[in-house]
Formats: sequence, C-alpha cells, structure tokens
Amino acid sequence: SIARGNVHPEGDIDLVILAKRQHLWLIRFIIVTVLKFSDKRPRPGKTRDSLCLSLYIADTTLNLKSLRLDHDDLVFYYYVEGFVPIIDPDNYYQKMLQANQWVYEALPNANWAKATIALLTYRPWHHWWRALFSPLMNVLVASPFNDWVIRLQLSIMPERLKSLANIDTRVVVSDDVLKFHDKDSRQEMKQRWQRQLSGFR
Repeated sequence: SIARGNVHPEGDIDLVILAKRQHLWLIRFIIVTVLKFSDKRPRPGKTRDSLCLSLYIADTTLNLKSLRLDHDDLVFYYYVEGFVPIIDPDNYYQKMLQANQWVYEALPNANWAKATIALLTYRPWHHWWRALFSPLMNVLVASPFNDWVIRLQLSIMPERLKSLANIDTRVVVSDDVLKFHDKDSRQEMKQRWQRQLSGFR
C-alpha cells in the first residue's frame, strides 16, 4: 500500500523480516516480544501505526514463487512487487529483485516500489548495534535456548494457525519461511478481479 500511495489512515504497517536461516525463529521471538511489551502489535480497535509481522524469510530463500496460491496468483504478484526496503545495509533488496523476476514477467510495467523507495540512512549506530548483536545471536542459536524458543512458539501458536500450517501457502511453518496469513483474501480478490474483467469482454 505504501509503494502505491494507497494507505488507509487506520491501517497497520506490514513488515517482512529477512534473517539468516538459522536465526529465523529466534529473530521472530525477539521481535514479537519487544512489540508485545511496547504495545505495537495490532489488536481489535487498535491498528493505526501498529506493526504486523506475518512473514519471515530466510536469506537462503529469496525466491518467493513457491508461496503463490496458484500459478496465476495476481494478488501475490502485486504483494511481492510492492516490497519497499527500510533498512538494507547488505543490499538484499536488489538480490530479491533478481530472485523474483517471475513477478516482472507477469507485471512488466510495474514500478510502484521503485518509484517510492526511500532507504533509511545506514547510520553509525546501526553498525555498532550489529557488531554487538550478531555475536550474541550466534551464541544463542548454538545454545539450548534456541531449541526452547522454537518449542515455545510452536506450543503457544493459535490452533487456527496450526490447523492451516503447510496445507497451502496461507500459513507456512518451516526452517526457511514463517508465514502467518490465516486471513488470506487472495482467492476472493482474484475472483472479484475476474468478474470485473469479464465485464469488459
């Protein structure tokens, strides 16, 4: 929505998190915990300026083609094309563009995201934060704490998400992708689009 200038005032902000493969579950645990205690997660009656974190991608899984609902998932094409990098010191955005050229085969004239990209300046404190945080992450991932974090998240996962996990691409739980779009309207939106399109034929 940001990329296309189509933001609703009361809408939340969807973030896609890219992390090292072995850090995926730990990163999610840390971010969700911080947002929970800072009251930044969306909830009924409070969506404005809240942060929705429903998609985590491993750095080894930049091609998102397998997450399409079907071979003609128009909504997902626009979804991926609309990614706008916020903090990207290692230039993963360009790597994702290269890995997802299938999007531009379907949308050859798409340029919303490219026209509105405004990367935050990579400030010195980012460097020091990474220098401090990365070694700590490596220690935690190699410790029993990481296994506990994974078991905890799986145990408290809502039953609806568990029931939908990996039966299609709405909810995906793996070592490479954590995707929690249980309220997935792609099929409905595709059908609405097809009905509108048929009116022009």
